[in-house]
Amino acid sequence: MDPVETFKSYLKMRRYSQHTLIHYMSDLKLFNEKTQKNWQEITRQDVSNFVSYQMENGFRPTTINRRLYVIKVFFEYLAEELGWKIQNPVKFSQLIRHGRRLPPILEDNKLQKLLKIITDTRDQAIIALMLRCGLRVGEVANLRVEDLNLFARELRFVGKGDKERVIPIPDEIFDLLLQCIKIRPKEAPKFFWNKKQPMETVEINSIQRLIKRYGKKAGVDDLHCHLFRHTFARQMIEKGVEKTALRDLMGHSNINSTDVYGKLSDPFVKKAYFEAMDKILGEQLDD
Repeated sequence: MDPVETFKSYLKMRRYSQHTLIHYMSDLKLFNEKTQKNWQEITRQDVSNFVSYQMENGFRPTTINRRLYVIKVFFEYLAEELGWKIQNPVKFSQLIRHGRRLPPILEDNKLQKLLKIITDTRDQAIIALMLRCGLRVGEVANLRVEDLNLFARELRFVGKGDKERVIPIPDEIFDLLLQCIKIRPKEAPKFFWNKKQPMETVEINSIQRLIKRYGKKAGVDDLHCHLFRHTFARQMIEKGVEKTALRDLMGHSNINSTDVYGKLSDPFVKKAYFEAMDKILGEQLDD
């Protein structure tokens, strides 16, 4: 028997309203039409693609989150009531913050495809500083040799808003920067150099075009420099970095700028969200 139909019967037994049932079935039908997969084959990436489709087509965050909730509950039903051995593909990081979209990030598979094709040392270092250290593209372009403290293994420079920032450098990134020092033209005015004109610094728009070319080569659409910074911030939050520490790493003047990366990373927020959603969803749908 179709698991969606058994799920519908299950919801009827729990006395869900007719309006709620209609919306639940409609949401699952839409998701199934967009994925064109069996339920056992659904992955987290399929859910992320579904979220992207809805955002691109102008659906409201409340609608997107409602559909994510329905998908989550459906997969819980498959696992707990029907005994299917499957992982729930809905993750908290996929929820959309009401009133403000969560910054987009690079999915792991796309990031791996991108990094595999970049073999140039200078370009590897440029991307690493944005992706692993959270630098803005302008900060990368304006980086000076003297900003790198070899002894302390850190970058110390003045970023946006004339705010001094200290960034610790992981070994892998540090080695890349050392390689750059060895091969960079001595006459280059900044840390990174223009390959065609070594006497000139590499400009911001040159780095942006470089990233676009790599994205096209790797098959990663709409790749842009700030996407690396967003990815850095979200990964730091998901690994437990405190928002105050992330604020300093990213050079935010206000903690509110950092909050957007972590509003749904707090376990209490997550728990409260899904508990409340079950109670209020029917009321919203009946309006």
